[in-house]
Amino acid sequence: MSKIISSFKEVKLTNGLKPFILCDIDGTILHFPDCDRDCKESVKDLCPLGRIDPTYNFELKNLKMMYMHVRPPTHTDYDGFVSLIRNVREMDGKLMFLTSRSCRTEDLTKKQLKQIGINPEDFEIHYTGPRITKGEYIKRYIDLSGWEHVIFIDDYDSFIKNVKVLHPQIVCYKFEAK
Repeated sequence: MSKIISSFKEVKLTNGLKPFILCDIDGTILHFPDCDRDCKESVKDLCPLGRIDPTYNFELKNLKMMYMHVRPPTHTDYDGFVSLIRNVREMDGKLMFLTSRSCRTEDLTKKQLKQIGINPEDFEIHYTGPRITKGEYIKRYIDLSGWEHVIFIDDYDSFIKNVKVLHPQIVCYKFEAK
């Protein structure tokens, strides 16, 4: 079971334990508040008589990707994120971004992080892409040894569940933007 949070200030760090945080980007850090509503309405307008045809989800995903490329994001919780980073650094910990974006979006990702006041050069960013789950990516490519308190923060239940199944020792948080 993961704890639901809407601020990074709600992440519990344990005194005396060096934290390692794996944090998602889209929906967790980057927020596109009008995207879901606007994109769904646009796709619905394309469907005859309001019926959703099989291409609806595919078109919606493409429209969301276009939206995210042209509209600047907002930060879900800037003050909370800055507070979390300060605390993690004081505890000699680390925060790493782990996103399901493709590595082909590296330039866009860095641009969007800069737009919300995060210097992407201050953090490692790992791109899982669509072919590997976040839990499997952690297992294959991220060394968790030496970290006393590992935390995973994401906004998707399926990613959290996958991490929890493969890494029961990781404390998981579901981030829900306000």
